[in-house]
Amino acid sequence: MFRSSFMINSTQPNGRSVARKFRQVISRTAVLVLGVALSQAAISGTLYRWTDEQGQRHMETIIPADEARLGYEVLDDRSFRVLKKVHRALTSEELAVAAAAKEVERKKQIVTEAAARHDRTLLATYMSVDGMEMARNGQIKTLNSIIESTERTRERLKSNLDDLIGSAASYERDGRKVPVSTEKDIEAVRAQILSQDNIIDENHQKQRTITAQFGADIERFKQLKGLVDLP
Repeated sequence: MFRSSFMINSTQPNGRSVARKFRQVISRTAVLVLGVALSQAAISGTLYRWTDEQGQRHMETIIPADEARLGYEVLDDRSFRVLKKVHRALTSEELAVAAAAKEVERKKQIVTEAAARHDRTLLATYMSVDGMEMARNGQIKTLNSIIESTERTRERLKSNLDDLIGSAASYERDGRKVPVSTEKDIEAVRAQILSQDNIIDENHQKQRTITAQFGADIERFKQLKGLVDLP
């Protein structure tokens, strides 16, 4: 009796049979689900909705190419949910305006990047405001030396010119023709004096530019270092 209590009833399905039937059910279910999905995909589609140039609304499965440029919406043909919106093509005038705006932004970006690079250069080059002022004064002093040297050269040239003009005048007083070489020398010296004047003016302008640039840089350096309150 004890032994027979552990025997399997032959009328009950064994483990392999149950597993096989379970797999069959799963396979059939998968085939059914796939079939439903494919059938839904086959009947699903999209619609195009747009407004023509006369202001009339359209909803079709195909949109004419010449009207697609006006812009349209792509809808699910069952739920009419908007899947995508395509804006109208820009006119040549609008494209020109957009290009101009883009160019303005590009130039602004260039200015912004240049300012950032200048800030980095200031911080990497100078340690203090005193150092910047020393650098400025050194550049101004160098230009002063050039100006003073040029002024001395100009004075010598003016003296030479006076001598040449005096020599030419003596010829004229004596009723003699001024030599061509003297006339050429006078013109050459005058040209040299004018060149020296230009050099002096250019270096004075450089001094003004340096003074202005260092003034702005010093103020910016103070801001970057937190030495002054920002406006």
